[in-house]
Amino acid sequence: MKKSGWIISLLFALLLAGCGQSTATTEKEDKAAETAETEAETKETSETDKNATSQEVLAAASEKSAELKNFAMDGTLKMIMTTEEGTMETNAEMQTKTNVEPLFMQQTMQMEAEGQTNTIEMYMDKEFIYIKDVQSGGWVKMKQAGPGMGEMMNQQKTMTPAEQIKQLEQMADDIQMEETEGEYILNVKGNGEKLMSLTGNMMGSDPAMQAALEQMDIEQIDYTYTLDKKTYFPKSLKMDIKLFVTENEQKIEMQQTITSEFSEMNELENFSIPEEVLNEAVEVDPAA
Repeated sequence: MKKSGWIISLLFALLLAGCGQSTATTEKEDKAAETAETEAETKETSETDKNATSQEVLAAASEKSAELKNFAMDGTLKMIMTTEEGTMETNAEMQTKTNVEPLFMQQTMQMEAEGQTNTIEMYMDKEFIYIKDVQSGGWVKMKQAGPGMGEMMNQQKTMTPAEQIKQLEQMADDIQMEETEGEYILNVKGNGEKLMSLTGNMMGSDPAMQAALEQMDIEQIDYTYTLDKKTYFPKSLKMDIKLFVTENEQKIEMQQTITSEFSEMNELENFSIPEEVLNEAVEVDPAA
């Protein structure tokens, strides 16, 4: 299992889900958003109409994402990794609060693997990642663009609802949409090039992440994104993934389920990185 550390790091990058605002809305999106609510209320029966409706809903959600200023999220990950050496199960729970502008976040993660449980508490802004030292109780900080850090805030941006919606818009023809009394449920299933692209976008532009992605053979992804019917804000996200990775001629099989539950949209008050953390954190070099 020693060779699998970078893989776990890569997959946990998927959990760095956040919330940001769309930087631009095209004329097409503006026009679509004007009629989205009316179109979405009508139950369509043909496949063509279903696709059109999902496009309208996504366009409206893209516009509404610009109104998101802050949010909270609870996430989970369950991963089973099988190698020639055996099977390892990893479970994690994560609580996150995110502010959009300026962009910063707070995150607490509880991870259990191989009989050991670890808790990680951290803050993140555009320049630094602040992590609580479990042994000393103090804080350390590492630059975002430092070696091995993977530019985590850039990954955070690619996981925002605004970016997720943009990625889903590119796959509108493959989306199956369910409509309940209070929700739009968007489903994408498959293993084709478009879903591989979706996963690649979530990894961000960091070369190490992209190099790891190139070694993956994604057999199946089931992706479900649920929107609140009234506000068009995201309510939840779920991904079931089965993939294979080849490293040093060793084939590794991974099955994972990732969930995210969004809450407290624009309801976080007086949320900031504590002065204690900003002033007392000692800078360290992650490559040292």
